[in-house]
Amino acid sequence: MPKKNASTLRNRLLSISLFLLLVAACGQKGALISPSEVAEKRAEAEKIEQQARQQQLPANKKENKNND
Repeated sequence: MPKKNASTLRNRLLSISLFLLLVAACGQKGALISPSEVAEKRAEAEKIEQQARQQQLPANKKENKNND
């Protein structure tokens, strides 16, 4: 996969992480989102991060072969 897709996934992960931080901060005063929903979003963010890493590995291997 091109680096552009990994970058897009990384940006989505960052957006989800920032959203979770916002929800956690606001959730202290009033439950905007349930703990189970936070756990689901966190799992989704981790899955996206893992996909981004998997897409970077083949790209890095190709770059290393081209440098040789």
